[in-house]
Amino acid sequence: SGAKIIMNMAPVKKVPSVVLKLSDYLIVNEIEAEQVIKNAKLEAGKNPTDQAMALAKEGKTTVIITLGEKGCVAVTPEEKIFSIDTPNIEQVVDTTGAGDCFAGTFAACLHEKYELKKALKAAVTAATLSCLKPGAQNSYPMLSDIEELINR
Repeated sequence: SGAKIIMNMAPVKKVPSVVLKLSDYLIVNEIEAEQVIKNAKLEAGKNPTDQAMALAKEGKTTVIITLGEKGCVAVTPEEKIFSIDTPNIEQVVDTTGAGDCFAGTFAACLHEKYELKKALKAAVTAATLSCLKPGAQNSYPMLSDIEELINR
């Protein structure tokens, strides 16, 4: 039907490889990536780009590994690599919900037909901004805040 399937593996569960292959995008953090790789019995080392590459090849999906204060790395099934840094911000107040903010913003951007790099940049920026306030949902930025920081 043309729907995009985004699997955010938080927390990681053992998932058959066929499920990964049905997903268009897999979002994991560094710890979750290691667990998915271990469950899939893949060899990938400790480098997030290598891990994303191994998972993208195995699952034939775009794999996004969030890297906390270092942004994210993404690898497509065609082995195209994207690395997005976090914007410079004031002191971090609370990281609660930053991963969910990333995933939600990424999904919203795909819905709005953003290209992958632009969607990743918006998601990293939104997650970064969410760390400036305490809590989860109440800390999520508005689109105007995200665009303002990207344009700075």
